[in-house]
Amino acid sequence: MYTLHRIMVCTDLSSPARHAAERAALVAASSGARIDVVHVMAQGWRERVQALVRGAPADVGRKLDESICQDLDELVRHLRDSRGVDVRGRTVDGPVVPTLAAEADRTAADLIVLGARGAGFMRHALLGSTAERDPQGALPDPRGQAGSA
Repeated sequence: MYTLHRIMVCTDLSSPARHAAERAALVAASSGARIDVVHVMAQGWRERVQALVRGAPADVGRKLDESICQDLDELVRHLRDSRGVDVRGRTVDGPVVPTLAAEADRTAADLIVLGARGAGFMRHALLGSTAERDPQGALPDPRGQAGSA
């Protein structure tokens, strides 16, 4: 049997992604694996928000960053408290798929989990969806085989 030590959960903080994180926490609770929850801040999203919302305050990007970090911290706390698992959260800036691939390497993930559907219309227009950005299996297979986990 394959032993899991590290599970990487890729999240856009949408409901489906939270559900996927919950499922990962169940697996971690039964296997003793640690969870790394990763949210990628897609390149250029702050500029897209600023351009989309005319007259937006100059600090709108910073406020959204804070809100995203707060939501991620809340998710990490919830998984830790409800399932009793070792969970760590991290936000990273960069192009989504290559950044997630680098995070999978950095965390030595044995399993990569992401939701099947992403965020709502507005959030998708600005940030996109992790699941939609990996249709060809660009994320590495943690077992070293071709395709995504």
